[in-house]
Amino acid sequence: MEFKRRFHKGGNRGEVMRRIIWFIVFLVVSGMYNICLSQDSNWQQKGNIYTSNKYGCAIEKPEGWTVKIPEGKLSNPLNVFMVQMLSPDFDAHILFVAQRNINNLSAEEAVRMDIAQIKANKQTEFNLITGGATIVDGYSNAHQIVDKIRYGDTTYTQWRIYVSTRDYIYAIIFNAIGEGSYSKYKNIFQEILESVRLP
Repeated sequence: MEFKRRFHKGGNRGEVMRRIIWFIVFLVVSGMYNICLSQDSNWQQKGNIYTSNKYGCAIEKPEGWTVKIPEGKLSNPLNVFMVQMLSPDFDAHILFVAQRNINNLSAEEAVRMDIAQIKANKQTEFNLITGGATIVDGYSNAHQIVDKIRYGDTTYTQWRIYVSTRDYIYAIIFNAIGEGSYSKYKNIFQEILESVRLP
């Protein structure tokens, strides 16, 4: 409905589509893009809370945001699940992802691997702002970074948090177009981060 209202009110259709396309580019660069559009039936919604008994995880959706939980074959075979959230203006996105930890990586090592993958794309410019240890749902073996990625004329500010367990690497990633959108939605991401439950 929000998507249609933007067009009917004379919104810039090209700009909206560009933001969606760049979000897909971000997913591809991160190795997280999912080619299947059907909903993962292992997740149940109650109000704004999405819970999966199969995975032992839960996360809260921001009010007014769109949620997609794709089902089917993931482009990255290590991916177990992916919860995608998009802001009403398409300027911010939150991802909650689990990957199999086949190499027994720490959270910090997982961060370094993702950075290396992004830097390998010669069309992107990566700048690390800050990083360090953190805690997510009681897990102290977590690591976070804030970075900027420039692709063409578009700059994304991202806050990435990784949690390492014996079996999985969990990533909660906040991605926003420019400093303005990052500042606008940063507090919402902090609230969503506090809602995350891990097994």
